[in-house]
Amino acid sequence: MSRFPQAKPTTPPPQLSELNDEERDAWHWMTSGTDFDCHVINLTPRLARLLMTRVGDNRKPKLATISRYARAISSKQWQLTHQGIGISTRFEVIDGQHRIQAVIEANTMIEVLVVRGVSQDAMLVLDSGVVRSDADAIRISDIGLRDLEAVEASGAKRMMRGARQFMKAVSREDLRKFIIRHRAPIKLIYAALWKDGRIPNITHSEILAVLARASYHCPPDDLMAVVTFLATGKSEGDSDRYEPLLALREWLIKATTKQLKHRYGKTSRAVQAFINREKLGRRLAESREEIFPLPEEERRDDDL
Repeated sequence: MSRFPQAKPTTPPPQLSELNDEERDAWHWMTSGTDFDCHVINLTPRLARLLMTRVGDNRKPKLATISRYARAISSKQWQLTHQGIGISTRFEVIDGQHRIQAVIEANTMIEVLVVRGVSQDAMLVLDSGVVRSDADAIRISDIGLRDLEAVEASGAKRMMRGARQFMKAVSREDLRKFIIRHRAPIKLIYAALWKDGRIPNITHSEILAVLARASYHCPPDDLMAVVTFLATGKSEGDSDRYEPLLALREWLIKATTKQLKHRYGKTSRAVQAFINREKLGRRLAESREEIFPLPEEERRDDDL
């Protein structure tokens, strides 16, 4: 009986006789030497299923991570990097099982760096570094976004979700493209709302997301009036018009962590009431539908 815990792929692992010459050469290289060496291989779904029989005592696979990797592979966003698959001196996969399973799920070949002869003790230090944030990764990859702030990146990701309660994980490449498309309103709101420093529950990515979306639907002066009031509590002109924003600001400042799950919907409704000069009184309603669709979302609706 094999000492390697068996994965549960949708199809059984192939026999060596079923591999083509390139796959067989890669398999023999990975499993026949204990010297520290590295090589770029074409990881096919067939070879990946065979590699899954060599996953040793590793962490429990995270299905969300596998699905995210598989989507990147299927959409041709996967890139060859120095991070790949680690094979120990006991010929076990000690790093890269999520990448391997993603190849199986996507049923698509990728190029991947394989390092063999890794000491089993390396498990003590694997994945112990600082994980780069979305903003870090995008700043490094795109010279045009070197000034991107972390809140801008998280606000953009929240914009992508909108009023939807759930959304599949977003790849960094899709997030980068979204930020480039909507950078002007994101940067404008961030600069204005955070100008005087952070305000608990108000200077937040969800508020940025609502206001950046609203920028496509309201006059610039109205948008800046909303931002200024939320940041400072100061209004200009008709004070009655600011009642929805006053109710929102007071609620945000006092809201508990549990209540803040309604922040996006309540902010959207209050901003809409201000723009349309609605009289809501002190009642602060929550919208469960997206009030401020993005231009590309409106185009999709028109095509239906």
